[in-house]
Amino acid sequence: MKELLRHVPRQHTVDCEKCKDDDKKKCKECGCNKCGKKNNPETLLICDECQLNFHMKCVGLTELPEDDYYCTNCKREDTTIKPGDALINKKLKNAPSQNGNVKRDWGRGFACAGRSKTNDKVKKFFQGQIPGTQVGMTWFRRIQLAENGIHRPPVAGIHANEQVGAMSIVLNGGYEDDVDNGEEFMYTGSGGRDLDGNKRTNVQSFDQTLSKGNLGLAMNCDAEISQEGAEAKNWKKGLPVRVVRGSKLRKHSKYAPDDGFRYDGIYKVVKYYKEKGLSGFYVWRYVLRRDDESPAPWTKEGQKIKAERGWSVIYPEGYVPPPPKVKGKKRKLDKENLPANNSSAPKKRKFEISETLKKLTVKDKHNSKVWKEFLRKEFPSQQEFQDSLQETFSCSICMCLASEPRKLKCRHNMCKDCLNRLCKNGDDVAKICPLCREDIQGTESENEELREILNYVFPGYET
Repeated sequence: MKELLRHVPRQHTVDCEKCKDDDKKKCKECGCNKCGKKNNPETLLICDECQLNFHMKCVGLTELPEDDYYCTNCKREDTTIKPGDALINKKLKNAPSQNGNVKRDWGRGFACAGRSKTNDKVKKFFQGQIPGTQVGMTWFRRIQLAENGIHRPPVAGIHANEQVGAMSIVLNGGYEDDVDNGEEFMYTGSGGRDLDGNKRTNVQSFDQTLSKGNLGLAMNCDAEISQEGAEAKNWKKGLPVRVVRGSKLRKHSKYAPDDGFRYDGIYKVVKYYKEKGLSGFYVWRYVLRRDDESPAPWTKEGQKIKAERGWSVIYPEGYVPPPPKVKGKKRKLDKENLPANNSSAPKKRKFEISETLKKLTVKDKHNSKVWKEFLRKEFPSQQEFQDSLQETFSCSICMCLASEPRKLKCRHNMCKDCLNRLCKNGDDVAKICPLCREDIQGTESENEELREILNYVFPGYET
């Protein structure tokens, strides 16, 4: 009896609680997780994540893997696109960009780029010419128009508001009903297209309505708003609309630029009306007429101004133009074996300062030494030239481009208003230049020559 009550230790512990270590019983816990069998233990693989067993035959392997093994439930695919790998996307497999035979420039990294800066000098709904912008200036990418405040929407053709009216429009061949005659053109309103699925454009599929941008553009007409349309009483009294033409319009109009997006000046709405378009649906039509003092870019006077001022297409910062196409058979060249004078390499751009501007700088005797050093520099683009000029002749107090600049003894620059505010302060405030601590009298005369130069490069910057 005492022997039966004595504790007898177990000789073999149970490793699997599910099958109790029964070799004849299938078990997916201690055997193969696929078939449940326990035979051929030498071919069992152990998943490094879940620690379950798998026969190599059951998972489709003929030999042991060199790296860690993960079962199908634990394996995570690496979706990182490595350099040189092709992007595989089922939705884009039939897109033109995935076709290797298409020789189209897809933006070189700038097609979907957002705004890198904004023009805070003018309000969002500012109507009229943007200070520092001149008729005939051309930008390479549309996003640059938004950065400079010329046309803020990155996609929409009309920048308008139902409360204040329209600020700007872009002509880029978007609608089949558009007619362009240069000084006057017929513009089609927005809407009437199904843009579901992140589409930027589509065929006309329903009627347009006089709302949103269409209503805003109609408000610029010197007439009462009407759902039947209206004609201006005096079209010149209408609100100004900035007009930009894009290079895609070149297929339909001889007034479009060859490249990029060109600012063509101020236009006014003459009339607007509703009619059936070429697609069979109702569209809103607007007749706009040019009302700008500056010559149109396609005229001889406009071309002369462009040549005098050395204007060229303004490229975004960091953009590298593609190398020119080489005729003949293509052959690969190693970088080490490339000739020194490689004609296919992209040439470095250089902005040429016009002779007219150089003559104006000679008149500015007060800053002759500054101009001598400034004109020695080389500028890759017109934008960098303007940025450097603005930095050189900025006011030492407000740090903006000097408005009605004064002739300071130290050769630094100061606005008329900034100088007056400085001199109106009490005796406890020293009358000195903030940059070099030179004394200021407060009676410094205006530098009319410098003011003429700054208005030449940045027209309307003092407004």
